[in-house]
Amino acid sequence: VEVRDPCTHGHHQRVTLYAREILKAFDPEGRFLSRHSLAVGTRQMDIGLIGVSDEIRLKAGSLTPEELATLQEHPKIGRRILQSIVDDETALEVVTWHHERWDGKGYPDGLAEEAIPLAARIAAVADSLDALTCCRAHRKALEWKDAVAQIRKESGEKFDPAIVAAFEKALTPLREIWENLGDQGRPTPVGVPH
Repeated sequence: VEVRDPCTHGHHQRVTLYAREILKAFDPEGRFLSRHSLAVGTRQMDIGLIGVSDEIRLKAGSLTPEELATLQEHPKIGRRILQSIVDDETALEVVTWHHERWDGKGYPDGLAEEAIPLAARIAAVADSLDALTCCRAHRKALEWKDAVAQIRKESGEKFDPAIVAAFEKALTPLREIWENLGDQGRPTPVGVPH
């Protein structure tokens, strides 16, 4: 997936590292969720994008309703690809539901609040942090402080407030990850690969 889109180079590595720090802040004793399972899920969470055309995934402008519906199938495509080779339901939950929203307005199933598995709720915040701070085909990256502000703003709507609270506790190591990954994650003009 990353080979086909230069703007996502390193995305899954960063999301995995971000998710690990958020989980450590949320569950320091490791009682609620396996760090390994979360990492397996975040490394593979967008594999279903290989089932979506480059014309849709890399489109610079707004997607049509039909294109958006096609893009929103990628979590289910990813689960279908992985379920016969990944024997880890928590990892599959990340792949399937990392685009669900706390308010129930996400996809693919419109799950809300704690009906969304914990690993997927953590992955959602980690994924958004990286997506906001990296270039995309349709927009420039945000600066760190603006991305953090956006996640805070969406607490209780897009994100589980308890996970955002853990994100807040983990801001120092999260920023260190962001700063230590070279030019990856830096603002880049739209349409210009790293």
